[in-house]
Amino acid sequence: MRFKWTSVVLIISLHLATAFGQSDPAAPFVFTPPTFTEADKNQDVRVDRDEHGRIIIDRFSARDLNADGQLTVDELPAETFSIADEDQDQKVSKKEFMRFRFGIFEQFDKDSNDSLDREEYLRWLDSQ
Repeated sequence: MRFKWTSVVLIISLHLATAFGQSDPAAPFVFTPPTFTEADKNQDVRVDRDEHGRIIIDRFSARDLNADGQLTVDELPAETFSIADEDQDQKVSKKEFMRFRFGIFEQFDKDSNDSLDREEYLRWLDSQ
C-alpha cells in the first residue's frame, strides 16, 4: 500500500510542477516579457515608465525564487548580478534591480520622451 501512495504523490507533484512551468528545477530561468499590446496598459500606443516598471517588478518577482525581496547570484546571471549589486553586499534589492533595468529602458528610449514607442519596445524585446 505504501508504494501506491508514494506513486500517487510523485505523479501529483510532477503534474503540479509541470502545470506551473517547473518541470526541471535546474532549468535556466526564462522570463517572457509581455508583447507591446500587453505592456501598453492604457492603450496610448507607447509603454511609459510606469508600464515598464510593472514589467520590471514582474521580472524581479519571477526571479526571487525564495520570495525574500532580494536577488542572490543564484537567482540572477553573474554578469547582471555584478552590475546590479551597486552596494556590493552580495544581494540585489528591488530598488537596485529597478535602477539597473530602468537604465536599460533609457538606452532604448531613443527620443528621450520617457516612453517606448512600438519600434523602441520591439528593439528592447529583441535584446532580452
